[in-house]
Amino acid sequence: MFSIEQLQGILLSIAKPEVHISRADNLQIGYRVRVRVNIRGSKDFLSAVNRSLLQQSVTTKYKDKEHKLSLIHI
Repeated sequence: MFSIEQLQGILLSIAKPEVHISRADNLQIGYRVRVRVNIRGSKDFLSAVNRSLLQQSVTTKYKDKEHKLSLIHI
């Protein structure tokens, strides 16, 4: 398991953030903003990151295969 400080370092060093802005007719402002953070790595590493994030009440999605490496969406 990783500590909070180690998770912060992982997110700062290897995570790839994505921001998606899409039009939403059902909202007053009219746009929906979604932030996603991708972490790529080996299955064992991502499993440990996933467990550590779940302990901090952060929901994640784990993709077993994306091209050659595994992927986690936060």
